Amino acid sequence: MPGASFAIMSAAAPVAPTLEIGVVFPPCSHEYYAPCLLQWLSTTVADRTFQFPTKCAHDACSATLSAVHAESLLTDPAYLDLRDKYSARALELEGRVVTCPQPNCSATIVLPDQSLCDPATADPSILCAACNSIMCVRCDVPDHWPTPCTDVKGKAQSRNDLLMLLLAMENKWPHCPNCQAIVERRDGCNYIKCLCGTGFCFKCGVPYRDNVRTTLHRHGQPGCTCGLFNFRPALAAPLLQPGARGSPPHASSFCPRGA
Repeated sequence: MPGASFAIMSAAAPVAPTLEIGVVFPPCSHEYYAPCLLQWLSTTVADRTFQFPTKCAHDACSATLSAVHAESLLTDPAYLDLRDKYSARALELEGRVVTCPQPNCSATIVLPDQSLCDPATADPSILCAACNSIMCVRCDVPDHWPTPCTDVKGKAQSRNDLLMLLLAMENKWPHCPNCQAIVERRDGCNYIKCLCGTGFCFKCGVPYRDNVRTTLHRHGQPGCTCGLFNFRPALAAPLLQPGARGSPPHASSFCPRGA
């Protein structure tokens, strides 16, 4: 195509080339009719079912358009919006674009580099310029310092989830070993039955082996040795004496009705 250019210019541009002149695809120099290439770029940016970065449409050509190439191609001010969107998609592909987790914000945040996502980074937090809140890039939730990421990642998907998680950690509420729901105990013994039907020890979180009631274990066979109650040794000793007055039968497994 005679007169092919390295940039797409709008028809209103004061200098050539215009939309009627061909352009070359920067990585491979294949020539395109400017309006066709412009439409191809717009489609691959907007429609996520297409391959991105934009691939050259010539047969047997595997060249793709980098963000740097897109900037050199879309130099005309008329295509500033498309150039910015292309750059944003490229940064997203590199893992450098995150969304503010605050429900009333959801602004797009561009990371200066990928080091914030590195597990070796001591402080993976970044400030959202839109709402002035701090988020943890590694966990993709609001800032949870001083709680380590290993205790948060995968368990908190929103601000409310994070607040509940931190409250549970503060009060030492365990997670159900089956469905991971947070469980609170107001009173009673160490046996807990989650809404999902799983029975486990509130003290250590170990699930019960079965739920078959026996003389020694009214809730089933425990998977730990914690016992049903957290007796202080000085108080528990007299109760565990054989024939002690007022001692409940099988004190190690006695549980009030309804527990």
